[in-house]
Amino acid sequence: MSIQYPAPPARAPFDLDETLPKCDGRAQRDFRLGGSVWRVCEDRCPIRRLPCLIFYGPGQARRVFSYPSAWQSLSDSQLEAVSWLR
Repeated sequence: MSIQYPAPPARAPFDLDETLPKCDGRAQRDFRLGGSVWRVCEDRCPIRRLPCLIFYGPGQARRVFSYPSAWQSLSDSQLEAVSWLR
């Protein structure tokens, strides 16, 4: 089953960090956190078998299981707050 989300709001362009993992066909969004570019991907956790968001940043990754269904339309600061949820 494919989850459809509304298009995220227009944002100012920024240089993408090509070292961040690709989401390969999964829902994703890039956003700025402080001075760094982060990528968030929606995935399914292979251990818990639950949907989750994976936040990739410089030298780190965070997995979040409790997140809003319209996460792609959140502002950068709202996504940052979601990235700290578990």
